[in-house]
Amino acid sequence: MNTKKNQKKILYIEDSVENRLLVKRILESHGYDFYEADDASKGICLAQQLKPDIILIDINLPGLSGYEAATRMKSMDELLNTPIVALTAKVLEGDRERAVISGCDGYIAKPIDVDTFTESIARYLTGERDKLSQEEELAYLRQYSHDLVNRLEEKIDVSLTDELTGVGNRRYALLRFAEELSRCRRFDITASLLLCDIDFLKKINITLDYDAGNYVLKETAKLLSVNRRKFDVLARLDKDEFVLFLYNVDADMASKAAERFISQVAANPYAYDGAKISVAMTVAVFALDIKNPNLTAESLLEIADSGFQNIHQTFGDSQYRTKGVHRVFLLGGGFSKEKSGDHDDG
Repeated sequence: MNTKKNQKKILYIEDSVENRLLVKRILESHGYDFYEADDASKGICLAQQLKPDIILIDINLPGLSGYEAATRMKSMDELLNTPIVALTAKVLEGDRERAVISGCDGYIAKPIDVDTFTESIARYLTGERDKLSQEEELAYLRQYSHDLVNRLEEKIDVSLTDELTGVGNRRYALLRFAEELSRCRRFDITASLLLCDIDFLKKINITLDYDAGNYVLKETAKLLSVNRRKFDVLARLDKDEFVLFLYNVDADMASKAAERFISQVAANPYAYDGAKISVAMTVAVFALDIKNPNLTAESLLEIADSGFQNIHQTFGDSQYRTKGVHRVFLLGGGFSKEKSGDHDDG
């Protein structure tokens, strides 16, 4: 038995007392400092406090799954480079791939092999990482994103939902942006931010009533929802402002998607209380520099806020805004020239 202290801290997140006890005995007999948590939420909090050298996690956890916990932890700056290894009895085809896509750096099947277990841990501690082919990455990333959204919808958290429209709110955007940025960096995937601003909402509220304005907001949220991929992150940030995080989409693709959306809005006035409301919108696209280490979930919200402010300042009193033009702009240091066709309020 090796009892020499090696000062490496290992956190094991597992709901089974028996499994935790077995792993504890093995690791402590090899000199590791062992810490444990019996659910994902406690494990995440403990990981942030301890900053362990490696995290072992069961995938089939109650509540927040091991997959979701790995994704959450990899989105945190203090845990970004901490190896996470799935230690689980789930051995179905695709389990290893899903574990890697979610944020795990390795996968060890249970029941563990006592003779080789610590050797595997040592390899992950010294930098070994499980890799997927590019084809596997894209296929499993798409599926995992879809599954993650389904799980979030099943566990609707009112604190993350905009009460009026039912889409995510600012807090939801902050949480999901962090997860998506981490995944894009991990797999070197491009991404874009799409900002949608409803023109003349105040005028609709005054001319008709606030119910009409709320109807416009709800219908816009519905249109954005049905015209996005299910795993794209949609949130309402302010009164008339929506934002979409589009992964694996460059600025040109995002601009075309934005043009399709506002063309649909322009061609289909909102029907309300026997009348038709022609809604004008400004949609701006921001190409994200995923490799920029200063790009965070918080800075993404700052980009969105700044983008909307530029829209309001640049066109707030202009002829374009008074005509109710639908516009798509590419945001960088400033705006590009107008790209979409005009559409008058009529």
